[in-house]
This record gives sequence, structure tokens and C-alpha cells, in this order.
Amino acid sequence: MDDGELCGSGTPLRSWHSLVVGVEHWPPSPRELLVQVPYAPRHDENMEDEEAFLFTARQTIGAYRHKFPDRFDKQFPYWTPNLQWKDIWRTHQEIFEVGTMLIRTGRQYPPISWTAFRIYACSEYRQELPGRFMRGLARIYDAEKFVDQHGWFKYGGFFRLGGNVYLLPGGKAYGYAFHTLCTVVESGVDPGEAASAFNTQHTNLFNAALQSKRNREAAYRAQLQQGDFIW
Repeated sequence: MDDGELCGSGTPLRSWHSLVVGVEHWPPSPRELLVQVPYAPRHDENMEDEEAFLFTARQTIGAYRHKFPDRFDKQFPYWTPNLQWKDIWRTHQEIFEVGTMLIRTGRQYPPISWTAFRIYACSEYRQELPGRFMRGLARIYDAEKFVDQHGWFKYGGFFRLGGNVYLLPGGKAYGYAFHTLCTVVESGVDPGEAASAFNTQHTNLFNAALQSKRNREAAYRAQLQQGDFIW
């Protein structure tokens, strides 16, 4: 994707690139305003055991909260946005410990991705997660499934959640204005004069859009920290 496509022109703009070489204060590209959706997080190899267990718990619970919002409170009454390891039922702790060991010694799957996949797989097999949630949680981290369903997980769209990019409304507005600027330059207007006029009119728009991008990405990081399913 080049700047022309980002600006919504429908076809890549190419000729203006050569016309603006050496122009001082040429405005920043709309691509600087792209928001990237984070990839599903994985365990850090430097995590201590309890930190890794808590990471697995938050990510696993986050996938359940996304899939079963109506009955989530009954299944995880101890959950809070600032969930700590000591808050988790001991029976659940044991499953998260097993799951963490499987992940860290195996294929290093993102726990939230693997959980979402296993919920989907159970539904596909028409094996609804049972009423007794304990059994359902244990089924997520079934050691055999890490081997048997690896291919399905990897190629079924769950393995690499995230990575896509998009523009927020302010970024889109700046992109359209930037596209107009490029068209004007291609028509023969002096690039330096066009850039100066553009900066006067649109610098505030760019700065506001850049701040919106940073705010959105900061919100993503906060959501990931507490295990939200953002995909």
C-alpha cells in the first residue's frame, strides 16, 4: 500500500513522488496515522512462573468473556480488571498452571488465541462447553489437542490474530486532503508553495489525528494488559 492508496485515490499516485524530491517541509504521509491492531500476545520468556500463570489466566478468561458475556459473571465471579493470581480459585489455578506449562514447553501459542480456537472447535464438533464450567476450562488445555489440532489452529485464522491496520476518522480526513495536495502538484503547481499552503491549513488536523492514533494504541495496550479480546 502506498500513499496514493492510503489517500483513497483508488489507484496509486506515483508521478508526484519525483516532483517533491528536495522540497522543504513536505507534509508527513498519512501512513504515519495508521493504527495497528496488536497481535495476540505471547508469554515473555523472562516471566517468573506466577507472572506467566496470571498471564495465561487473564488471556484465557478474556476469550471466555468475549464469547460468553451473558454467563461470564457466574463462571468467573472473582474476575476484576486488575485480576491477581491470589484472587483465582485454586481449582482454576491448577488448570492455568498446566496450560502455561503446555504453552511454554510446546508451540508458544498466544493463550487468548488458543482459547478462542478451542471454544470454536468444541462448537464445530457440537460438543457445547458443559454446564459445569470446570470441565470446559480443563478441555481448553487438553494436552492431546495441542498436537492433534495444531494444523487447524495455525491455518484457521486464529494463530495470528491482529496485525491489520486502519485509519481513524481524523486520519482519513487528512489522507483525503493529502491526496488533493498530490493531485495539485501533479497539475503543475509549485510543490513548495503547495506544501506551505497545505501545512498552514492541515497541520492541526494531522497533529490531532496523530494524538488520536496514539490514544487508540494506548487503549489497545491497556486492554491487552487485562486480557480483553480486541479482535
